[in-house]
Amino acid sequence: MRHTADTYFFIKLSESAPKALALWQEIIEGKGRLVIPTLVLVELKNRLLKRNLQKEADELVSTFEDSGKIILVPLTTDLAKKAGSLSYTYNMTNFDAVVLATAVETGYKNVLTSDPSFIRASKHGLINLTQF
Repeated sequence: MRHTADTYFFIKLSESAPKALALWQEIIEGKGRLVIPTLVLVELKNRLLKRNLQKEADELVSTFEDSGKIILVPLTTDLAKKAGSLSYTYNMTNFDAVVLATAVETGYKNVLTSDPSFIRASKHGLINLTQF
């Protein structure tokens, strides 16, 4: 299955949530694919550094970069414009709108999150949610 990760997925992964661990294992084993907006890296690294987890942050980013199953998607001008429209349409933060736009534009429409701001887009059939 093809997924887009919100930061919330990695938070749940760090908490050893069973569903997050199972999905991560599926991706690492090559049974799934994962898209990560580079903006998620900003928030993820910030959160790990606040917990004094520099080594873990660096290892996680290396895993992303070294895996053929994980795609890091940069914020382009076109993606930013799409995110701006989605932010307005679904009344969500710009950050979440970048995650949503990435999912829509890449076709990796199964969003891994528990953030309620994605529910409206899901109800309109724009994405599917995997919540934890």
